[in-house]
Amino acid sequence: GSVEVLASLNVRTQPRRDSPIIGTLAEGTVVNLNYCTMATDGIWCRASFGTETGWLAKSALRQNEWPIVTYRVTPPAP
Repeated sequence: GSVEVLASLNVRTQPRRDSPIIGTLAEGTVVNLNYCTMATDGIWCRASFGTETGWLAKSALRQNEWPIVTYRVTPPAP
């Protein structure tokens, strides 16, 4: 599906926050998502950018006017 980036967003090589950054998307950029998956730190979506493919945190995307994600993943209590 086609979604809009809510804020400046890092594009990563893998679906996790500690993965290397391969680029940044500006707020308002519209991207086409290929696939979304649940990772240890939240939901991530894969998108293509020309010849590159990268991963975006789903919490920073929206479809139409509504946020897709409205929760925050927190680590379990020890």
